Amino acid sequence: MLGALGLLVLLPEMMEGFPSMVALAAFGFGLLLAWGLDRYVQPICPECSEDESWWRFAPLFGALAVHGLFDGAMIGVSWPGSFSNWVLVLHRVPEALTTYAMIESMGVPRFWVRWQMFGLQIVALIGLLLARQLDLGLMTLAQGVVAGVLVYLGAHQLHHAWEERNMNWGAVGVGAACIGIVRWMA
Repeated sequence: MLGALGLLVLLPEMMEGFPSMVALAAFGFGLLLAWGLDRYVQPICPECSEDESWWRFAPLFGALAVHGLFDGAMIGVSWPGSFSNWVLVLHRVPEALTTYAMIESMGVPRFWVRWQMFGLQIVALIGLLLARQLDLGLMTLAQGVVAGVLVYLGAHQLHHAWEERNMNWGAVGVGAACIGIVRWMA
């Protein structure tokens, strides 16, 4: 789901507002940033990290926070009640549920997972409240970096699942198709 979100939603959103080379450069920067952190600083894949600290979730939550802030801002500037407004609002639900399930599967106590999900929704609310003050061009550029980070994390999770032989290709395909359909409708 993370990789599909990055490739099928965030990157195309960014390519609508920026030239392709700028969008791909931001996306590539996100990939390199995630790879560099994972390789030279600290393993950032929450499933693969042997470290039990909160650091392993920092890139994931940072990327989701930027995405949530952008979603909130886009809800704030879109026409109230429009189709795109409803798509923006409603996609927050499956996104939160997917993230919740993913984090809970990593052994984090349910109490903390709920607070993390609450925090991500608060970030979207902050984006909604500050929609008129935020620079949407800069936020869109940040979405490209976020797309790179999420694709790296998603690919890393697929690699981990492949090694563990517990990959459910049906779920991956359905999730990617759902994101693609929502993106196509918007």
